[in-house]
Formats: sequence, structure tokens, C-alpha cells
Amino acid sequence: GLSSLMRLVNDTLGNDTIAWGYQKDISLGKIAAAYAHLSDVAIAQQGLDQVAGLMEDTEISQIELANAYVEIGNDDAAHQLLASITPSLMNDAGRVDAYSLIRVAKAYGSMGDGQLAESQLGELLSMAEMIEEPYVAIQEFSAIALAYQTLGNVDQARQVVDLASPFASVAVEQGDFSLRALPVLFSTYEQLGLLEQQQDIAVQLYTKFVDAESAEQKF
Repeated sequence: GLSSLMRLVNDTLGNDTIAWGYQKDISLGKIAAAYAHLSDVAIAQQGLDQVAGLMEDTEISQIELANAYVEIGNDDAAHQLLASITPSLMNDAGRVDAYSLIRVAKAYGSMGDGQLAESQLGELLSMAEMIEEPYVAIQEFSAIALAYQTLGNVDQARQVVDLASPFASVAVEQGDFSLRALPVLFSTYEQLGLLEQQQDIAVQLYTKFVDAESAEQKF
């Protein structure tokens, strides 16, 4: 209940063994998630605002807090946090923080303000289009596609997941680690109701794999 949650907050803040920084933010993130499940939205809002003032500016903590705000219906507060994170998802070398991008996409997909969420997903999509690694690209496009689906924009979701298909062929060529992303792609097609396209891609990839194996056996 609320009393237990308040004890957890006080214990966390008074625990000298929890260092300022990453470890403390992980603990506060869990507290934020707990506040989000309170039935009293006003108390939840007050608690989340308190947590927000204590957190460091780490991406993990900010995304966790944004998800909590989304849970209680405060899309504006969530957006402020996510918008502050988005520029840092790509470093100076043009590499994208794949894990955080996926979590940000999911957070926007859960928002009630579809117009706001879709405008931000468009920015994330632009980042995803710069990714070259098949394993990462497939996961990014899949996450963004499912976020669009959650918002009710099925047409855009289907267009986005199709962007992942070329990377599937590259994954088959590279083999090993990259192949681990294929179940994610097939699952996304299934969740979007694109069973025929899912089957077509599976056949194409299988054919490509067999041809590659046959070519190797000739040498």
C-alpha cells in the first residue's frame, strides 16, 4: 500500500550504501513504477514529481520515470523527459543507443496523445534509418512499428516494419549473431497481422540460405 511505498522511499533516500548515480537511479526507477500503479492519481503525481527531483540525468532513470508518467496519463511530463533524452540517443560518431531508442519508442507508443507521439516516433525513425548493423536495425524498426500499431496507425506500422526486411537478407549472409534478430522480425509481422508477408520473407530467406550453403559446398 501507500504506507509501504513511503517507507521504501525513505529507506532508499536514507541508505548510505546506495551511491549517487546509476545505482540510486535504478532504485528510484522502481519506486516510480510503483507510484504509477497507485489508484490515487494525485498522490502518484506528487510522488513522481518527488522522484524526478532526486534522479540523476541518466537515460535509464529518465525513461523509467517517463513510463510512469505515461501510466498515470501525464503525457506532457513524459514527453518533456523523453524529448530531453532523444538527442543523446545518437553520439557524435553517428551511432545510436539501440537499447534506449527501443524503450523510448515503446513509451511513446503507450501515450494517449497520438499526434504528439507520432511526431516523436518520426524522429526516432530517422535515427533508426542510419543504423547499418542488421541485428540492431531489425529490432529498432520492429519496436517503432509496434509503437505505431499501439497508437492505431497500422498503415505506418506496416511501412516501418518493411524497412527491416532488407536487413533480414543481410543477417542470413552474415549468419551467427545477426540471425538472432529474425524471430523478432517474424513476431512483429505476426503482431501486425501480416502473415502472408511473414511467410514470403521466410521462404525468401530460406532460399537464400540454401543457395549460400550450396555455393560453399562447391569449394
